[in-house]
Amino acid sequence: TTAGLGPLIRFDRGDDKELAYGFSRAHNRYMVDFCSVDRRLLPVCHVPIGDLERVGDFTAETIELGAAALMVSSMCPKTHSPSHVALDRVWAQAEEAGIPVVTWDSDSPESKRQAFYGIDDEANFWVRNYHRLLVWDIMRGPFVTRFAERILNPVMGKSLVLYADKPR
Repeated sequence: TTAGLGPLIRFDRGDDKELAYGFSRAHNRYMVDFCSVDRRLLPVCHVPIGDLERVGDFTAETIELGAAALMVSSMCPKTHSPSHVALDRVWAQAEEAGIPVVTWDSDSPESKRQAFYGIDDEANFWVRNYHRLLVWDIMRGPFVTRFAERILNPVMGKSLVLYADKPR
């Protein structure tokens, strides 16, 4: 269900708004359908915020489709920030529907939080290079990572979570 996150970022920040909204619409239909088999699954649907004239109607369509939450990219479009006054309609629609607006940050190429590693040590070889790999994968969508993902996804995801305690 996360395979589309990279293209959602790229398309929302790109110049082809038809592609951005078309891909988001397809992603949202997929999410609602995927989650429909089990009431414990909640569809989180993407709302591209790059086109201020379309975003309000698209938000209404997404809520009507059955979104349990609206997801926006943490990477701003090239033309405005997520706090732009024209987006107030989106936030109001979500509030009226009683659903949250969420974002993701850990894989955002412009993020410096290193949330996926849980540490902020840019000098660390592993942190720095894992971040570079994620940025490359998200922004370029290379064949090698798409192929590896198709092969490995049934066995394991591409994200790795490690829990450790620092000796005191």
